[in-house]
Order: sequence, then structure tokens, then C-alpha cells
Amino acid sequence: MAAREDDKPVKVFTVEEVAKHNTEKDCYIIVHRRVYDVTQYLDDHPGGYELIFRDGGKDATSDFEGMFHSAKARDILEEYFVGVLEPKKGSKASLLSPMDIKRREQERARPGGRDSGTGNRPSGPYGLGANPFTSGMSTFKKSVLSPSSFDEFEVVKLEPISPDTKVITLKARLPTPFTVGTHVVIRVDTNGEHVERSYTPLSARFGKLELLVKKYEGGVVSTHCHSLRHGDRLILRGPKPTFGPSFKYEVNMWKSLCLVAGGTGITPMWQFISELLKSKTDKTNIRLLYANRTEKDILLQVQLDTLVHVHKERFLLKYILSEPSDAAAEMKGRLDKTLLEEFLSETSRENTKIFVCGPPGFNKVANEALQELEYTSPEHYQILE
Repeated sequence: MAAREDDKPVKVFTVEEVAKHNTEKDCYIIVHRRVYDVTQYLDDHPGGYELIFRDGGKDATSDFEGMFHSAKARDILEEYFVGVLEPKKGSKASLLSPMDIKRREQERARPGGRDSGTGNRPSGPYGLGANPFTSGMSTFKKSVLSPSSFDEFEVVKLEPISPDTKVITLKARLPTPFTVGTHVVIRVDTNGEHVERSYTPLSARFGKLELLVKKYEGGVVSTHCHSLRHGDRLILRGPKPTFGPSFKYEVNMWKSLCLVAGGTGITPMWQFISELLKSKTDKTNIRLLYANRTEKDILLQVQLDTLVHVHKERFLLKYILSEPSDAAAEMKGRLDKTLLEEFLSETSRENTKIFVCGPPGFNKVANEALQELEYTSPEHYQILE
């Protein structure tokens, strides 16, 4: 069935048809009986992924108007227009866009126009008052992540994953998409000074930011992070480029990617692994050498082992432990030239990139070993401090 708009045929959807498009890879919404495919806009939405996704396959008119969207936002929405909703019995489907509806409302609100009184305007689903610039906006302002300025973000979840490591989840709007090779900077104010440390997010979607933080003795930032409770706020900014301002990962950028991680150095590696293996078009082969002291110190082990099982043709994982238990004796080892040479032996130097991230001593050993093996930096490898 088809309707017409600007003398062009327009597809007509039933409510049931729209309801089928409710996944992150296929997301439709309805606004004023017009249907939009917003799949490609989910990660770019200034209000965060979840504000749109929660209305996936459903009528989002109330949420859309409750946010008092600007003319620019309404124009952006029209770029994703795919059709209209089937007319109700005895009526015709409205083909007015949210922008047209907004203009009509403005016309009615002008002096002398219909509905130009000063009655109360509905507050909307997010608790905003009649004037979005004077009521409720402070809540959103405090939760917007920016690469250039620090702000406070609410802690909504704390999950211990090892005796000295937690995953801290923050509520955050993400106007700038996080991509491979980006991180945030956490700031702690103590004794009149600012102490800053960089952390690579485990995840940055659904309006939330997940950070893995290991507590170090004497570490100002890590100790502060481990003292946080639900509802506390953490100061940070981002995303910032990890590999330099010119770095931008492209699909199939390398034939092979070799990752060498120690301890919490797994987080930037996880960013590579999770994103590349999630892609349907990226065919990069990934090898990870992950070093820790004991089995209990292995972070993200369940997630890593799961990815190996699902992507065994592309993802090879080797654990090494300096102090393994008897049950994990086969993992015993320390990073050195011999171990690295063996790990890299099955990959060609051509179109292969190596990334190393771990404690300072770990990085120093890796750097010296790679140089002895005649790998050059930054052509063949890069150390992440």
C-alpha cells in the first residue's frame, strides 16, 4: 500500500509492521503517525542511545515532543523518514512532519492566534517544565560528555570483578560517538590540586559509560574511584584520542592485529577486540597475549573466552601467569623476547600491527624485546603508556 507526499509515493505501515523493527540493528519509531528508520542515528543522538532505542518499534510522539526538540532536530528526523502509519478507520493518515506541526503550533501561539493564551504547557515525560532553558535543563547539562571540558557524572552501578578491580557505570549523554582508539580523562581534586588519569571505557552506549578501574596503593585517582558509592559523581571529560589526533580506525586496516596486554592494559585492547569482532565486514585476524600474576587477576576472562568460542577462526587468545596455581600450571610464563617471538611467529610482518599496554615495567620489557626482534616503532608496533 502507498500514500503520496509531494506527489511521490510513500510507503504505508501498519502498527504491527513497525513493531517488528525494534532492535539496535533495525530500529523504527513513529512520530505523529510518520515512520522513521533511526537505526543509523542511534549512536549519534545527542541525548544518548537509549532515549530513542526504548521507543524502538513504537510510537515515540510523546517522548519526542516532551523533549522540546529544536527546528534543527526536527529537520534531522526527516532525513530518516520512510513512510506513514496506516490510517485509522474513517480517517486519513496525517502526512505532516514534526517540523510542519511545530510551525502550526507557533502560528497558533502568536498574539491573536488560536491557543495564544498563557495556559500551562504539559511538562513532558522527562519532568521538563514549560521553558526548557529554565526548568530541568541543569540535569541534562551535568550529564553531557565533552572532550574539551570536565563535568560531573552520576555513578549508577558499581560491580567488583576482582579483589582490587571494579567496573564503574556512569550515567552520561554521549554527543560524540566513542570509536576505537579513544579514552576519557578522570580528574580528582585533592589538596587544592588536580590529579588526572586516562581510562579506556569498556562500553559507551545506552546513555551509560562503563569504566574498569583497578585500585593501586598510593594511587589518588584509583583510590578515589573505589571510594565512590551509588549516586556519587565522578569528574571527567572525553572522548580523547589514544593513538594521536590523526588516528582513525578503518575496516580491514590491517590483515593481522597482535595485542600484548598486562593487567588493566586489557581495556584499550578490549575496545579493539569487541568492536572489530562485532563488525560484519571487518575480517582482521586478532591475536591477544594477556599477562597477569594469578588466575584471580585475569580481567574480563568470561567475555574474552566467549569471544574466542564464537570467533575462533579470527581470534586467538593466550594467557600467561607469573604465579599460577597448580591447576593453571600450563599458563606459567613471563613476558620476554622468546615468548613474544613465539607469539608473533604465525603472523607476517606485512600489514600487521602490534599494540602493547601494561604497567611501565611490562611495557619496557616488550619494547626492548620487539626492538631485538627487529620490529620498528611506530611502523610495526605502538606502546600505550
